[in-house]
Amino acid sequence: MICKYYLMIGSDTVDTADNSCIDVSRMIANISDIKTTYTRVDLGGVVRKCGSTMEFVEEARERFISLYNKDKLKSLASFAVYGISNNWTYNKLFECPHDFSTFKYDSYRARIGCIDNSAAALIKANKGTIYEYPVSEMREDIPLNYDGVRIRNEVSFQIIGETVEDKEYMEKFIPKDAWWWIPYVNYTVTNEVNNRSFVTVDQEETFLKSGTDCGWGFPANSCTSSFFLECIEDNYVTIDFSNFYIESKKFGHVLCKITTSGNIQLLTCGYSNLLGLDANTNTSAVKWSGKLLAGEKLQYAIFNHQRMSVQDGRTVRIHNNTGITSWNDLGDPVNIDVISPLKLLSRLLESISANSERIYCSIKPTIRTYISNAFTEKDNWRLNGSRLVAAESIRNFEKAKIYSSFSKFCEWMETVFGYVYTIEMKSRPNTDLPYADILNNSHDFEGFTTYKANITSITDNFTLHFSTTAGYFLAIVYASITLDRSPNFPGYERYQVYDNANKSYKVHEDRYYHDTVDDMYYHAVYDDGSKKTSLLECQLYDIGLSDYEGVQTFGGTIISVETDSGSFTGPVDESNILYVRRSKQFMYSDNDKYYSSFTGSSNYNIADRARTDMVFFTNEQYYVIVGTSLMKCTLKENVNEGEKVPYVVFKHRDEVFGSTNLKTIHSISEPEYSVDSSRIYSEIEIGYEKQDYDLGNNGNDEFNFSTTYTTGVTLNNSKLSLISPYRADCYGFEELIGKRGEETSSSDSDKQVFAVKCINNGGKYIVDRTIMVEGAYTNSVFNAPLAPVYMIEANKRYLASFTSLLKFASTEGNAGIKLDGRAVNTDISLDDPLFGPGNIKFSTDSFIFPEDWNNTIVQIEWNGMIFKGNLMSLDVKPQETEALKYELIEIV
Repeated sequence: MICKYYLMIGSDTVDTADNSCIDVSRMIANISDIKTTYTRVDLGGVVRKCGSTMEFVEEARERFISLYNKDKLKSLASFAVYGISNNWTYNKLFECPHDFSTFKYDSYRARIGCIDNSAAALIKANKGTIYEYPVSEMREDIPLNYDGVRIRNEVSFQIIGETVEDKEYMEKFIPKDAWWWIPYVNYTVTNEVNNRSFVTVDQEETFLKSGTDCGWGFPANSCTSSFFLECIEDNYVTIDFSNFYIESKKFGHVLCKITTSGNIQLLTCGYSNLLGLDANTNTSAVKWSGKLLAGEKLQYAIFNHQRMSVQDGRTVRIHNNTGITSWNDLGDPVNIDVISPLKLLSRLLESISANSERIYCSIKPTIRTYISNAFTEKDNWRLNGSRLVAAESIRNFEKAKIYSSFSKFCEWMETVFGYVYTIEMKSRPNTDLPYADILNNSHDFEGFTTYKANITSITDNFTLHFSTTAGYFLAIVYASITLDRSPNFPGYERYQVYDNANKSYKVHEDRYYHDTVDDMYYHAVYDDGSKKTSLLECQLYDIGLSDYEGVQTFGGTIISVETDSGSFTGPVDESNILYVRRSKQFMYSDNDKYYSSFTGSSNYNIADRARTDMVFFTNEQYYVIVGTSLMKCTLKENVNEGEKVPYVVFKHRDEVFGSTNLKTIHSISEPEYSVDSSRIYSEIEIGYEKQDYDLGNNGNDEFNFSTTYTTGVTLNNSKLSLISPYRADCYGFEELIGKRGEETSSSDSDKQVFAVKCINNGGKYIVDRTIMVEGAYTNSVFNAPLAPVYMIEANKRYLASFTSLLKFASTEGNAGIKLDGRAVNTDISLDDPLFGPGNIKFSTDSFIFPEDWNNTIVQIEWNGMIFKGNLMSLDVKPQETEALKYELIEIV
């Protein structure tokens, strides 16, 4: 193809209009080596790579040598290639700065390499680096109020006697004068016990031969020094000693409680039952559940009824049967710092591009889906509600840090949500947004009133209103009989000052006021004539449209609705889309009902809040969201979009295998079709790495481990692993909570990152338990939305490219779990594959460059057949006749 090559001395970018820029098309000795490449990374987005060592002669050589002799390693120079288009104009194909660390020259040539300082190159070089950041610099304004997982603790007990050789039982001699036998009860623990509520001990053996009469002709149990369980924090406990077996019909078995005052209470029977040795005194009856208070103890005791009639001692047989003690532990709620995925991504890219141009980023909050012959945006509720938690934050380290690499973040986004990244060039974002001053310099009040003051001051129990009659703020005590009202209240100076000249209060005009009831912002305007202040609705001016994703039209605003009617499934008229101020979102109005979900609602709302990245328009007026408030604004006129900067954009993988833009190439040569064996898998593993716990139930309920499926493919033995490097196991989270306060240094486990699906609940996050979990021991488990079955759902079309059926093989988690009725151990059918098994290669001289390779399908005709595919790779060698060599991923 016809190209021009330019060299710019003294700059790392090329400007062909600058006097320092020269055409070097005839001064490159190795022009055939110059190329650039577009490549799809890990079946994700398409990125560009350029870089060659160039050999310059003649004037270009002299300029390089002169520049280097003057500036040495501080020298700047850049190179660009421009290709001719169909309308005979030249467009920039690529440019890159030169790397003077590679500079060399001889008597004929100057050789120098190119620096590929593109975002793709920087990410590739640094993606595996683990960075650490203080959580305090990244945490969200509101914490996670974590209420815990109930941990089941279980301890086994046995009655111990003397062993008998070659026998499975033991023996014990009971003295003739013993009324009560407190046997030696030994506890055994198969799993680590969380001793938050109870301490288990070996009950020491004691015989009681006398004591105070119980009222039924024999001594009461008076032993308070021997017990098997002590309560250290109020809690409920379950005792089941019904399997104990001692060969004697003259014993009465009873569970006793030793109170904090030293009294003994019989729990499973009474003294009258012991006198008659009825069924309540059998070992089968030693079962009890109840609440113990701190300081109370439990004891297993045996009444020797034989003492009432026989004076001789006797030996009894004790069988090695086991009794069980169990309880649930639930800790007190604690606040934990959380980090948004976007914040962590931004910091990672900031570190990666520390010595280069900043790389900006965004995470698409919606997923584009094709419904009813049209594309619509669907809220990604799993992603939008997920927050990241550093293990050190869970353990409450004073200076907690979070540790991650860009690769780990990408793996988490891909495996859990089906998201991959693209690198796009967008307008530089406006970091000096005009509403920042409003949010940072506003004071809250609770609506308007027409009342005037009736007392001089108020100190507490008031709500704050603006009086439109008086023209200043009033504190009102609604609980008072006289409805006390005063402009003099604690902190009134932040709102107004007393004007001695006019004997009244004057509201500050240099700040803003937020009506928290209707979620609107106001500024104050003082009228010298009436000597009163009015509050006027805030408006923003000269908003740059390039700072937003687009413009959405709506019908108007209303204050509130009584009921959200859910989903509206009919056709949508934009004039019926209304912004509801108290709900802080757009709703659809139809027949006096209001719906938060409607076709296209994701263009207006995300996670039950109006989108902050959109401009809204109604009745010749533009609006944007400030905080959570809909505010009037004006747009800049005739604005140049300005400088383009690299953006890393995470979006669903379905969207980077585009279908909205079709490019047909008619002139091709050397076509070739081949099956890509790297995309053939016999087994797919998805989920999280298995963890071992020190908790009482050993995490047997945990479902967020890995699950393995077979694909039915027998051509090879290859496994696709989609394992998240960030954890989502609730029992692991709970285990770290239990280590709060331990004086240990940070370990590898403390450098892990947890993901938690949250809900914003009135100024704090709580864990999301909206998905019903069946088959778990407790309903306090969480993170069901992040489970492997939902990970498969997020990657469904991608996985359908490898098989039409995932046949369940095994899981490292609880196989008996059901999530909203979906069993985790069942087969999963897949359809609508994202791509096919083959690749198509060809060369062409047709220079077709779409603006976005991720949204483009390339189509060719070969031997009467139509082949379509998304770009896998493209080599551009502009000096060759057939300058472009394509490889496409087949679309079926």
